[in-house]
Formats: sequence, C-alpha cells, structure tokens
Amino acid sequence: MRLTLNKLVVAAVAVAFVFFGVDGQRPTVGPSVAVAQKPVPPPAEIGHGYVIVLRGLMNIWSRGMDTVAKELQARGVRVHLDNHRHWKEIAATVAKLYESEKSTAPIIIIGHSLGANAAILMADKLGQYKVPVRLVIGFDGLAYTEDTQATASWNVQEVLNFYNSKVLGVEVIPGRGFSGKIDNVDVQKVRGAGHLKVDKNPELQARAISLVMEVLGESKSASN
Repeated sequence: MRLTLNKLVVAAVAVAFVFFGVDGQRPTVGPSVAVAQKPVPPPAEIGHGYVIVLRGLMNIWSRGMDTVAKELQARGVRVHLDNHRHWKEIAATVAKLYESEKSTAPIIIIGHSLGANAAILMADKLGQYKVPVRLVIGFDGLAYTEDTQATASWNVQEVLNFYNSKVLGVEVIPGRGFSGKIDNVDVQKVRGAGHLKVDKNPELQARAISLVMEVLGESKSASN
C-alpha cells in the first residue's frame, strides 16, 4: 500500500498549518492532556485486551481519536493513544508484550487519516511477529490514487473501515491468506463525516466503540 500523498494534498496541508498551527507534542500512553481535563476515579479494568489508537498528521485534526480513547478508558479498556508516525515501535512493543502476557489479546487498532493507514501497516507488521490482531477500525485512510486499496493482513480477523469514496478514501481488501471479515462503509453521504470530521462524528464513534466492547465481551466469555 502506498502512503505517499498527492503533492496537491500535501501543499494544502502545509498552507493549513500556517493558519491553524501545529501541535508537535507526542502523546503518551493513556489520554493526552486534551482528553483528561478533569480528574476521574480510575475505572475497573477489564483485564484483557489492548487497544491502540492512532492520530493522523501532526496530531492536528484527529482529536476525535482522543474522544474514542477517553470513552474506552472510561469503560476500563487498556488504551495506548499515539501519533501514526510511531506505529513501528508500537508494534514491536505490543509483540513483546503479547509474548509474555497473553491477556494482551485481543489486540485492536484504531486510526484516523494517516493513522488509519498506519493501522493497516501496523497490523501487517504484527503479522510478521506472528501476533494476531482481532480488529482494525479505520476512519478514512488516505489513498494516493482513485484506485488505491489497502490490504488486510492474514493475521487480522476483522476490519471496519469508514472511508469517503468521493475524495481520497481508501477501501480495504483481503490480503494473501486473509480469511476474516471486512466491512467497508462509504461515508460520503453521512452528514458531518468529511475527512477532517469523520473521526469526530458521534454516530461513527459510537459504532466503533460498540464493536470494540463487543469484541472484548466475546473474549471474556470465551475465557470463562
């Protein structure tokens, strides 16, 4: 899958930086300062599963990922919130964690924009480590051309992909050896689901969170 963006898109983003500024801080494990504004009692931990949430370019327009991370943490889910640029090192860390702590499973990756692209790449990297990925959720990953597609790795069980076919949205297709489920949801007609807003759309956020909790619930039942 090609991640290089159309030069016109890159130029437009660069101009936007001038007007909107840049948040250059790297988030850490757990909610960012923007998420955790008020102290809350620690939630009861679910005890299994690991969700990686990846923001897009420079952490500017992917703040909907903060909301998703916060909602999941409030439900006791173990979450790592970060920028898409760090997907390789995160994959290596998760692989080591999975090797020593099987409760790391099910592994779920969520991302917006370049974070959605990185989610696919990270899942593929985890496949190289022989680590299963239960679910990948993408919020409008970016395509290089109109016919660009992303491939789901053999180790991924399920993909929920929100994409906008009218602009630069990318569909996810089965990669070699993939035998899971892929749900490509075209959001071009969904109000408030443009590329810079899709991650903040309450309906899509709720669907993603609901699916994550369903997956974690299934895993809990299977272990009992």
